[in-house]
Amino acid sequence: MRESYEDREWVVKGPHASMAVTRSIEDLEREILSLLEAHGRMRLSQIWRVLNCHLWEVSLALKRLKDKGLAEEEALNI
Repeated sequence: MRESYEDREWVVKGPHASMAVTRSIEDLEREILSLLEAHGRMRLSQIWRVLNCHLWEVSLALKRLKDKGLAEEEALNI
């Protein structure tokens, strides 16, 4: 049997009060595009800190933008 994320001890199983509010994915998409326009390339963590939302929301919004061809992901050579 394959282990799911919910079976792992480190996964949050219920929302904290601060996690109960979510943002519109469409609004996040617009804000992300605006940030990228203003700053160019950005790390996911930079976008996440500016938007003040859940990481999964930023990931979903970015995936939707990539699927629409409005954003692309590339490795940063540091």
